[in-house]
Amino acid sequence: MKLSECYEKEQSELTEKVRSLKSAIDKRKQQNRIRDFIKLVDKYSDIKELTPEIIRPFMDKIIVHEKREENGHSKQKVEIFYTFIGAAQFRDFVNIEQDYDLNE
Repeated sequence: MKLSECYEKEQSELTEKVRSLKSAIDKRKQQNRIRDFIKLVDKYSDIKELTPEIIRPFMDKIIVHEKREENGHSKQKVEIFYTFIGAAQFRDFVNIEQDYDLNE
């Protein structure tokens, strides 16, 4: 076996090992986030009143974008980043009335 072939084989094995280790690290991080989330939920599982002190640990940040006019209506994008899941996408609340016939 040539030296270059040995090097290429070793390089390939190391690349696969790095990929495997990165995957294991990502899995561990996900498990830790789940564990931390469960601890937080357990802490607040018997609340009587929702307060800012209870909400804050679940929120990472809130970004309120500039208001804009669209089809004669004011719209303002609000992004909520949750502590354990990041930004969550929600449907456009304007269209909910149409989807569920709430105007009737």
